[in-house]
Amino acid sequence: MMNNFPYETMQGRQDALERLDLRIYWGNYEIRVIRFHLTSFPPGKIVSFHKHAEFEFHFIPRGKGTVILVDEPYALQEGMFYLTGPEVLHYQEADPEESMDELCLHVDIRDLSQVPDAGQSPRPYADPWEAAEAHDCIEKLRTLPLKPVMDTYRAMPFFLEAFNASQQKYLGLYTTIKNCIIQILLRAVRAYEPEPREAELPS
Repeated sequence: MMNNFPYETMQGRQDALERLDLRIYWGNYEIRVIRFHLTSFPPGKIVSFHKHAEFEFHFIPRGKGTVILVDEPYALQEGMFYLTGPEVLHYQEADPEESMDELCLHVDIRDLSQVPDAGQSPRPYADPWEAAEAHDCIEKLRTLPLKPVMDTYRAMPFFLEAFNASQQKYLGLYTTIKNCIIQILLRAVRAYEPEPREAELPS
């Protein structure tokens, strides 16, 4: 029911998180947030084929529709998400009779270890465990299958947590939003794992 939609508070405030011009650092990566919001597609709405130079996460908290990834069509339903990486051509369409909401996280990810003339390490103070986990996650993002899956590990609630932090401006605002973005990335990757596996701490 409409009144039970937990993300209703995000409606009409698309720029709440984007106005912060977020650049977060995770391991040896800089993650620049381009879009971070809830948007709604009315019934039959079409977003024609397009692509981005960055990563874009598309989560469907309500409604249904269709996505075409390159040349393969997939049905979308509540609770699903998909990732479009750099230069991936995609097309979106809401169901002809039902609107479709989308939580969008669009980020540019830059590997600072590849920055020229940065010395031995661009971030010598980076925690080695965190740097290893960040590298593992980002490398997996680059090779995820081009198909929607269910949000098995519940990344979606972190959109709302980040939004609430931006509105309430409580202590730890930036750290909370940073952690939410990292959790979205990690949980998205985990959803594509064929089966749960034990994490190994970096040596």
